[in-house]
Amino acid sequence: MAAPDANTSDVESSQFWSDAARSRISHLPSISCLPSGTIFTKLEEVTAAQDAIYKSKRDLRAQLDNEKAAFTRAEQEFCDAYAVREEALEAASLALRQRHNTLLPVTRLPPEILATVFTCLFAHEHTCWSPALESSLNFRLPVTHVCRRWRQVALEHSSLWADIDLEFSPDCVATFLARARSSPLFIDAFGHSLRSWQLGFLVENVSRM
Repeated sequence: MAAPDANTSDVESSQFWSDAARSRISHLPSISCLPSGTIFTKLEEVTAAQDAIYKSKRDLRAQLDNEKAAFTRAEQEFCDAYAVREEALEAASLALRQRHNTLLPVTRLPPEILATVFTCLFAHEHTCWSPALESSLNFRLPVTHVCRRWRQVALEHSSLWADIDLEFSPDCVATFLARARSSPLFIDAFGHSLRSWQLGFLVENVSRM
């Protein structure tokens, strides 16, 4: 019988050494100072004590694992509750901002008048061009970032996006084209050294110009 190794359980290890001790004691001379029965009794008491210690260790380890699992669950529940509370606060804050916006005089304008204002802003930009306006992609994009209603009105007014400057980035040009929907296009390509994607864009949309 091989001696226990690192993979052997506590119970198996205890049983191995108990059996080994019994085997050796059985070969002791009969003149032993203690009766054989007394030795076996003591050995069984020691073995029982060891088993009790091993069981106590297992119980403590299981209790610790359970407490760790309970702590992990409590921590996760706290994080989930905190996230829900944060979302609720953010939703309440958004609702308050929206309510505040609806009380402003400018937000009471009918969509048609607001869209006309946006169109006038776009027409005005051609008469007051500046590098700052070009870098911000003119007035059209900023008006979509003011509030939800302005964004909705601007996006629904397709002709506002039909004027496309090919100096814009390819992604921006694609965005303007999508927002223009079926509106006739006015494409500004004059004075530019056209690149391949710009030429391709003109060819694909020449029927809408």
